[in-house]
Amino acid sequence: MKPDKQTRGEILNFPQKKQPNSAVKKEKEKKKVLIVDDEPHMVKLLRLNLEPEGYEVLEAADGEEACQLSMKTKPDLILLDVMVPKKNGIEVCKTIKGNNVTSHIPVILITARGEGMRKACLESGADLFLTKPFSPLRLLAEIRRMASKI
Repeated sequence: MKPDKQTRGEILNFPQKKQPNSAVKKEKEKKKVLIVDDEPHMVKLLRLNLEPEGYEVLEAADGEEACQLSMKTKPDLILLDVMVPKKNGIEVCKTIKGNNVTSHIPVILITARGEGMRKACLESGADLFLTKPFSPLRLLAEIRRMASKI
């Protein structure tokens, strides 16, 4: 039996359930990582390693900008070079860790100055200390470990 026009119209206009947009859902689930480094090639290298892993990357080129962005965006993790202009990484780390709003954010301090900086970096409140050059695989493993606790 052939459906009449009204029935056919009802079939064709049947309201469909809206499926959640998985891209929007994934966007909301992305962990934010703030990269603080004044060397563009270093930022690019870190970005190229983090974005394919599903992290949203934010950037700051100096210590003052890092403090402002950390308060404004509340990233899930901060990769912080020790030698940045305006306010060095150790001062930035102390500021972030000393503020109730941002003190929970894990901070990885990165430096080319070597192991001699380890004590000062860890005393500033950093959760991890890495020297350049470092293994991108190790960095990603540490970021995953820290971000999973948040």
